[in-house]
Amino acid sequence: MVLSTRSAFFGGFVLWAAPALTWQALSLIGVGSWTSVVPLAGFLFAPLLLVFALFASAFRALPKARAAATKTTSAALGLFAGICFALVMSATWYTTAIELATHRAQPLVEAIERYERENGRPPPALNVLVPQYLDRIPRRIPPFELEVTLDYPPNEWILKSNEVGLVQGLDELFYLPHGNYEDFAWSGSIQRLGAWAYLRD
Repeated sequence: MVLSTRSAFFGGFVLWAAPALTWQALSLIGVGSWTSVVPLAGFLFAPLLLVFALFASAFRALPKARAAATKTTSAALGLFAGICFALVMSATWYTTAIELATHRAQPLVEAIERYERENGRPPPALNVLVPQYLDRIPRRIPPFELEVTLDYPPNEWILKSNEVGLVQGLDELFYLPHGNYEDFAWSGSIQRLGAWAYLRD
């Protein structure tokens, strides 16, 4: 029973952790979703699994159901452990994935700045940069939009994507050419990522 209980725990752990971390790892190479669904799903399932584990453990008092209840409880606890492990790892991996994306997006920033120097104004949209300033919009980055605005002086434009974070539209990854992020009041907390900033709403 000891081996089968351990196997049930390990099976539950792998059942969640393996696909969750595989999904999150795809964002490291820029081919996965930029919306991190792993933590959100974990937060939803973790309390339910604890309740289920407690419910299953109650049947251990019944002789005929003891073995099945023990393994079921172990599997539920394994799933819970897998969720906790995936939550910790996916948070670290996601931050790294976003940092890598900012490096891949650097040619886009340089093309915007070159256009601005040569034309005296920022481009009206990203697609006008191709093919004179860029062969193509960089791949393996979140979908960015260029906003020409005077809301963040002395910056005349902001490059941003709101297709990041737990839920699309809440968090934002963005770039200000002057890098003066601390000069403005934001709706959430700001994390600097080199010359970029990540807004957690």
